[in-house]
Amino acid sequence: MFLSLAKKTRTIRRFDIDKPVTRDELLSILECVRYVASAGNLQRIRYITLCGDEAVRAFGAIRLGGYLPDDKKPDESVAPTAYIAILSESEDPDLNFAIDVGISAEAIVLSAAERGIGACIVRNFDKKYFSSITTEQGFSCTDIIPTASYFP
Repeated sequence: MFLSLAKKTRTIRRFDIDKPVTRDELLSILECVRYVASAGNLQRIRYITLCGDEAVRAFGAIRLGGYLPDDKKPDESVAPTAYIAILSESEDPDLNFAIDVGISAEAIVLSAAERGIGACIVRNFDKKYFSSITTEQGFSCTDIIPTASYFP
């Protein structure tokens, strides 16, 4: 059962913009993430969700397919319809926090796949943009942004 789920988690870079992921779906994904392991059981990660117009604006702040030739990189016609930004209290998180981010990002991808939603873990993005839209006082965006959308 887990193997079949893991096989669904290929990196998705082209999404179906006509079938957007809703905020309720993002919150359902995050509900699952609440129950995964945490190094030291410190639960230091926070999240913000973006969908709808917020996701459309955020697309300009991420870089999908960094290693692809320019003519193969995704554009607005296949952009993600939702994002979950992982937040940190520190600009220089420790190793345990980095482990927590990895665990959380993979749990997001697996939870999305279980719902038929594709995802891509993105590290190339404008941290200032994502940190500027957080409402979590004292938190800034980490180095990973999972994207989510249905895919063709």
